[in-house]
Amino acid sequence: MVDKWVLGLFNRATYSRMKAFLDYCKDRKDIDLTIILGSTMLDEEYGEAGKELMQEYKDYEYICLPYKSYKSEKNRVNLISADILKHTGEYLLQIGPKVAIAVADRFETLPFVTAAAYLNI
Repeated sequence: MVDKWVLGLFNRATYSRMKAFLDYCKDRKDIDLTIILGSTMLDEEYGEAGKELMQEYKDYEYICLPYKSYKSEKNRVNLISADILKHTGEYLLQIGPKVAIAVADRFETLPFVTAAAYLNI
């Protein structure tokens, strides 16, 4: 039986921390991993690490959340978090994973985890 897992990656540091896990899952036939990319993983200013990830790990399914930087907004963190929460919730409902994995190192992780928790994942 193959289990659907989802991993949220929102910045280059988290990507670096999860490389060993990505390598581990690549060889597992019982895990179907989907990676949700958002925030600075998709930002040109930060090197578009999401593109690098997708080239290195071609076997995974990717969901790229809509990203707006909100650089000039005073409540930038709130707006980015709201976008991540909304879109992550929608995608989690569509793909129905059994497991959601997050590395909590920055503010973007909290809305990802909140969406998964509300959906009992």
